[in-house]
Amino acid sequence: GNQRSNASPLGDTSALVREKATTVSYQQFMAMQPPIFSGGGSHDKAKDWIEEVERIFGFLKVPEEDRVNYGSYWLKGDAKNWWQSTSEIWFAGQGSISWKQFRDSFFSTYFLVYARDKKMQEFLDLQQNQSSLEEYITRYRHLEVYCPHLYTTDETRAGKFVRGLRDGLQSKVLTSRPRDLDEAVTVARCIEEDWVRTQKDHQKKAGQHSQGGRTRVKRQHFAGRT
Repeated sequence: GNQRSNASPLGDTSALVREKATTVSYQQFMAMQPPIFSGGGSHDKAKDWIEEVERIFGFLKVPEEDRVNYGSYWLKGDAKNWWQSTSEIWFAGQGSISWKQFRDSFFSTYFLVYARDKKMQEFLDLQQNQSSLEEYITRYRHLEVYCPHLYTTDETRAGKFVRGLRDGLQSKVLTSRPRDLDEAVTVARCIEEDWVRTQKDHQKKAGQHSQGGRTRVKRQHFAGRT
């Protein structure tokens, strides 16, 4: 009897039971020191919080059914109040809330409409042009987060990415028919790496031809003396 009365001031005992049931992965999640989000700051701060929490989810392979509980625990202040009222009003009686539902609701609240529209237009106009492939990939992934409703299937996400590549690279990636964004990125990187390797080989050969065979003879002679 005493144990029960001692536990009651802790509040929601179902949360304690839930924590105990998944205690290993919850402790691992805590050990990664997830960031706290309290609702203030810029829209980029909100995006950074979501990205960091999702990075930890991916690293630890946190199950889908635990993600909202784990993630929302790190909402404090205004953000905590927002989620309490949102979950009660919009998701009442639903049972479990998916991380996607949480994420969409979070973004619609913490991304100002004008900022989201600006990022959306930037994403629609995005082209590689003179940027390096890695710069383009980074920019693409950064902007895509702001408009998850625009390209919702694997094929359309890959298609948008490939269309933004510069012409020579775009046509080569298209021939491999990537099924999703990750595959399109991987193929583009492989083609780019091959191209860089070929360029280096040409430069190496050109350098050897210009110097003739003397450099190689000297090197062998030197190696023989050591």
